Amino acid sequence: MFAEKILVVDDEPDHLALVQRWLEDDGYEVHTAVNGWDGLEAMVQHRPDLTITDICMPRMDGFQLIKRIREISDGHVLALTRLGDEEDVIHGLELGADEYLHKPISKRMFLVRVRSILRRAETPDEVPAEYTDECLSMNFLTHVAQLHGESLSLRPTEFRLLSYLARNNNTVICHEDLLDQVWGIERGIRGSGFGVRGWGQLGLERLSPYDIGPARAGPRVVRSARDGHRSRHALSGAW
Repeated sequence: MFAEKILVVDDEPDHLALVQRWLEDDGYEVHTAVNGWDGLEAMVQHRPDLTITDICMPRMDGFQLIKRIREISDGHVLALTRLGDEEDVIHGLELGADEYLHKPISKRMFLVRVRSILRRAETPDEVPAEYTDECLSMNFLTHVAQLHGESLSLRPTEFRLLSYLARNNNTVICHEDLLDQVWGIERGIRGSGFGVRGWGQLGLERLSPYDIGPARAGPRVVRSARDGHRSRHALSGAW
């Protein structure tokens, strides 16, 4: 069995070497780059399963790198940076990062997040390839989603969130489960100051433009319930 490939992009030599050692000790094949431009070239050359990038770097910063990666790849991206303001977190996630972590970080927390991201990339054989109702259709293999026949432009995390709700159609999903299944943030190790509910709420707000509101005279695809969020199945009756 081949080791999963991870690309680490960071202009801090000591931190780059530390992260590389952590990952190699955990059994991963690791490639490195010291700026965003070299990171993009390495990503094209090695096709990693996960790219871990700093944000403040010369030649091409991490935000630009994430944007470029999303233009050419569906590979997973983790931002690991000293920039911890909420606006930076939101910007990184909006560009397509799967996760946003702050330096410094413990080895245990870091490796748990890496494993969670890579675990989400695995698709069990028994999982249906498609979801369809009279409002929404999704292909989980090609990452294509349509609402009333119109294509939706969804970032990777948004697609995973909507996919999880669709696969659990008409079931109330609590914030804890969303964090576990979509973001891979396990119970008991959520150290981010962004807040336990913040991650799930952020993702749901990203989908709000696709809700079928009163102007379209129909039910919503995603709607809040008191103890969670659930996917609307159009054949199950009005809310």
